[in-house]
Amino acid sequence: MNRAKNSALVLALVLGLAGCESFQLMAPGDRQSSDVLVSGQVRVMLKLDRTELTPPGVILAMLRYENLGASSVEITSGYGCLSFAGVYRGEERIPFPSTDYYCTTAVTKRELAPGQQIGMDWPLHIGEHGVDLGPGQYRFVAQLNTHAEDLDVKFVVR
Repeated sequence: MNRAKNSALVLALVLGLAGCESFQLMAPGDRQSSDVLVSGQVRVMLKLDRTELTPPGVILAMLRYENLGASSVEITSGYGCLSFAGVYRGEERIPFPSTDYYCTTAVTKRELAPGQQIGMDWPLHIGEHGVDLGPGQYRFVAQLNTHAEDLDVKFVVR
């Protein structure tokens, strides 16, 4: 009886995985640029809603995983979130409330249907009650929990 239950369980797992391409945790990707990575049928993009700001104001950083294929894909993260994030001037990390967070250390999986996107957003409040940044060039870095690579985009504070 146990053997029959185990066989049924294995068969159910195989059939369940047959329709869903697996997305390997920390898989190498084909870097298109500093802000775009393609891995299999998944494109990972990091964008800012603006690249220049005269304080006070908000810059919204957006990380998106998009399924470019015709079948579902499973996104696997080493944590409960897709990415950690940080703002840098040179090599110095500048703390922002939206980038100082923890997520569970459990491996998580998310199914992504064809054409579907998932992601994370980080509002960067700069100046007047936000983080005071001096004039200069900064980098927003998404430290992906799904790939070995990081994505980054630059912005300027006037």
